[in-house]
Parts: sequence; structure tokens; C-alpha cells
Amino acid sequence: YTTSITIKQSSRKEHKMNVTKITSKSQANLELFLTERRIEKTFSELCEGELDVDRKLGQLWRKRELLINFINS
Repeated sequence: YTTSITIKQSSRKEHKMNVTKITSKSQANLELFLTERRIEKTFSELCEGELDVDRKLGQLWRKRELLINFINS
């Protein structure tokens, strides 16, 4: 029995959904680390006044929440 989650993330440039299938907690931890770095980068962009940051942050926070729930399950 394997537990997995699938995370869809839209690309701003192409408006396509990137799908990441997470099948292990170590993979989820790596993806969580990368997501948190993207959140930090997005906050930096917010300070610089880049548009569309709210949508991007919302997606990243949802992804982060899914990963944390998977890791803690």
C-alpha cells in the first residue's frame, strides 16, 4: 500500500498545470523545502512590486499545506 499525493501548480507563462506526484515522505520534505524557498522569493518579488504575486503566494501556501499534511500523516 502506497500513499501518495498529487500537487498541481500552474505556470504563469504557459497557464498549464505542472503535476508533481509525491510518493514518499523524503520526497515530500524536499518538495516542502523547495516550496518554502519559492515562498521567500515571492515575498521578495512582492517587495519589488511585481504583479500577480497574490495568486502565486496562494498557490504556494496551498502546496505547502498539502505537503505538511502528507508528511505528518
